[in-house]
Amino acid sequence: MENNYIGFDTETTGLDLEESRIIQAAVVGVSESVTYINPGIKIPSEAVAIHGINNDFLEINGCSPKEGIQKIRDQLSDETKPIVGCNLQFDLTILDRECRRYDIEPLNLNNRAIYDVLILDRGFDKYRKGSRKLTSLVEHYGIPQGQAHDALGDVKMTIGVLEKIQEKYPEIATWSTPELITIQRQFQQEWATNYQQWCQSQGRQVVVNYGFPYIPLVEEVNHLDYLTINNEITTNSINH
Repeated sequence: MENNYIGFDTETTGLDLEESRIIQAAVVGVSESVTYINPGIKIPSEAVAIHGINNDFLEINGCSPKEGIQKIRDQLSDETKPIVGCNLQFDLTILDRECRRYDIEPLNLNNRAIYDVLILDRGFDKYRKGSRKLTSLVEHYGIPQGQAHDALGDVKMTIGVLEKIQEKYPEIATWSTPELITIQRQFQQEWATNYQQWCQSQGRQVVVNYGFPYIPLVEEVNHLDYLTINNEITTNSINH
């Protein structure tokens, strides 16, 4: 896979898809790049507790939002290379909203090859118990543990997980790009439906986003076609 993919991960101010801002992004392909962005808003303490990036650091080390988002978008723009990540529904949706916020053309993800290790792992090994967080996937697949909740560390671990998944399930290499997207979309839909049903059986009401590889704006999709593929339209927060 070397030089034939683009690994991507972000750290953000929060989990709300419409309001959260990217403060750190790592893109790994031919080279490694880490971008820090000063979002111009206060980073909640609960977010700082997870990734350790605070406003004081970003005032010194962060670029402007428009400059940073344009840089990240450009680094991901080579449509001949697949994007690799873990829970990319979050990262790609946040990036989409950031592009729109600063009048930058969003990525064209139509017919783009995407490898999401979270979705692939859940789809192939759906009955395995335990956490599916990146750190848990790293342990399960025997990948050296890097620095979690650091975008660059997460990308490197994600790439390692993908290589192990491809070794275990070699049929992935035979899938065309449309098949790659369709199968992962089916994996996501099956998991989301089952998870929502389980939560309801426990008396919990949750909103689960079915979209893959990202959640489009409601007004930009054909309602009926989107419901046929994804079951429901939601654009609020999701678990990262």
